[in-house]
Amino acid sequence: MKASEFPQGSGARGYRGYSRAAMRLSLALCILLLASCSDTASPPPDARAYDAALGFDASEVLPDAAATTVCGTGKDAIECLQGLEICVKEDLGGPIIPACLPLPTGCDVRDCASCGALCEAPTDTCDDDTDDNSISCVCLTC
Repeated sequence: MKASEFPQGSGARGYRGYSRAAMRLSLALCILLLASCSDTASPPPDARAYDAALGFDASEVLPDAAATTVCGTGKDAIECLQGLEICVKEDLGGPIIPACLPLPTGCDVRDCASCGALCEAPTDTCDDDTDDNSISCVCLTC
């Protein structure tokens, strides 16, 4: 019904025949809805990551991104998990080949003295890298 179809004294009608009270209520509800949907609130600092696909706290299963070592450079760079892997860079006279190898028993210091056995033929020299969690296997005769 349009406002002109209502008899006098039946209440004030506003836009398209809706009462002003109904329009104000709708406006107030919209404002409350928008205010409650604000995504500017950050999670509490002790909030733990939850992975819906795994169905539980993902931080217990997935490694922390800070616990990785970049192995190699440029487009060939990969990331090794510090607690489980060591970065081994093979230099065969051409491009350096990075690899993340499982951390062997006794390789706690992550240098050539304790992890040098990871360098296999044709490499013949282990070189301690300046990077943490990595060694270089070099082939001097290649």
